[in-house]
Amino acid sequence: MIEGGVCDTTCARVGCMPSKLLIAAAEAAHAVAGAGRFGVNAGAMPAVSRTCVRGRLLLWSAITRNDARQAGAKKQ
Repeated sequence: MIEGGVCDTTCARVGCMPSKLLIAAAEAAHAVAGAGRFGVNAGAMPAVSRTCVRGRLLLWSAITRNDARQAGAKKQ
């Protein structure tokens, strides 16, 4: 069965790649929170901007959709 629409992968669109972006944001916040143990004064507990993280996810999604469209256009 062939679906209509953009030919891309679940992994790139809503699966492992968006998850990796969320994990990267969490790891960065965790690293900042523990920086004092290494003599780095990073200030107060880091604040994660949900708006910024969501923006990165939406940007990634747009890039992968565009890449998939371009790849599909080249095959035709």
